[in-house]
Amino acid sequence: MFLFIIAKIAIEVGVDGHRADITMIKTAKTMAALNGRKEVNDEDVLNSVNLALQHRMRRRPFHEPNVDREMLQNVINGLGLSPCSRCNH
Repeated sequence: MFLFIIAKIAIEVGVDGHRADITMIKTAKTMAALNGRKEVNDEDVLNSVNLALQHRMRRRPFHEPNVDREMLQNVINGLGLSPCSRCNH
């Protein structure tokens, strides 16, 4: 299920290419492992978003990279995820 969530987030926020998806997957898996879990949960996915998407967003030249938090929150709400308490979105 988390693969679908990651793909949906990447599509909705408009990242270039598939490396962001791969990076979010690896980051979410790593965060789960660091927390002693074998399964990725919603919080792992949400925590991976800022780490993986910040510099991959489509933007104009010289435009400061930034994840559109409102758009991301709408995507998260649409997927039925609950916002995590420790991530910045």
